[in-house]
Amino acid sequence: MMKDKNNLSLMKTTNLSLERLWQYNCYLTHNRNVSCLCWNEQNHDILAVGYGKFQYNDDKEGLVCCWSAKNPEFPERYYQTDAGVTSLSFSIKRPNLLAIGLFNGNICVFDLNRNNTSPVVDTNDYDKKHANPVWQIAWYERDRSSEISNIETLISISSDGRITQWILRKEFEATDIMRLKPHHSSNTTCQILKTNDETQSKEYFSNFVGGLCFDIRLNDKTIYLCGTDEGPIHRCSTIYNEKYLESYIGHTGPVYKVHWSPFAENIFLSASADWTVRLWMIGYNQSSMIFSSSNSKVFFDAIWSPKSSTMFCCVSENTIEIWDLSKSTLDPICIANSTNQRTLTSITYATDSDIDQKSKRPNDVGNRKTVHFTR
Repeated sequence: MMKDKNNLSLMKTTNLSLERLWQYNCYLTHNRNVSCLCWNEQNHDILAVGYGKFQYNDDKEGLVCCWSAKNPEFPERYYQTDAGVTSLSFSIKRPNLLAIGLFNGNICVFDLNRNNTSPVVDTNDYDKKHANPVWQIAWYERDRSSEISNIETLISISSDGRITQWILRKEFEATDIMRLKPHHSSNTTCQILKTNDETQSKEYFSNFVGGLCFDIRLNDKTIYLCGTDEGPIHRCSTIYNEKYLESYIGHTGPVYKVHWSPFAENIFLSASADWTVRLWMIGYNQSSMIFSSSNSKVFFDAIWSPKSSTMFCCVSENTIEIWDLSKSTLDPICIANSTNQRTLTSITYATDSDIDQKSKRPNDVGNRKTVHFTR
């Protein structure tokens, strides 16, 4: 059962329990929104937390803290940014490098081995930088046979409709690998083509939609999913950017998260503002399962369990839901509600652990794994 009643109250459970161990919080994070979480892939003791904004009229600067359980009251490293932080990603090959996406469209990379607060590279003066918030960023390990010498590059997705690959040298070099266009049904396309309004036809097919999330396939790094602010999800290829490989239609609101199953290569989850989490299968453009409970609202995040092929957890405003499809496809097996009504924005499983980490709005992060920061 929950030991800290001031944080989460357990509303429903079977034999599963959630226990809050501690929270990361200091004066730097006071009244800030937690926007994203990122574990270091190689040094599992390091947790980076991004603090950003969710409204365009919020002009507060951004902050990134690298936390350690040795001192949950102050971060071992922190970096201030000129705009709210919207995404984070540690390099896999060079775990000292932390890439950060910002609300103003900028991307910057910090080196944790350097005892300074300036980025080693950024896109601030780059003419090909994103024009809108960078909602997700991830390091991408290229095939060694690639002509590009940098085996690892960055991929970002933004509300400006671009999915961009960044080569990190002394400066960034950018290539758009996809421009997200509206999904058109065959009936709508035929109607537009039959019209004599050339302007309407041109505008209809030239508009771009905003991208909010993506996930690269584990066993084929050239394939990835992307979620849009209009609801459709698309399967794409990094080596073929003319059109989508497949589109998945069902969500009626923005898609905030897509996540490939770590066990079944043709299955993935999605979380949306339409109050549902959905399960999809490659080859079918309609969702196979739809998940929503009586407590569900906007789903900001959903991830598969790294230990069980039938379990996933998700956050819906001030609620954590844990589902086990082997037990029920109608109701979660556990619901934990934030009694202080703070909105939960993201969730992740702690590396090498059976327990998870959640982030909240406005300023604290609850931890479920002992961590140690390495300098």
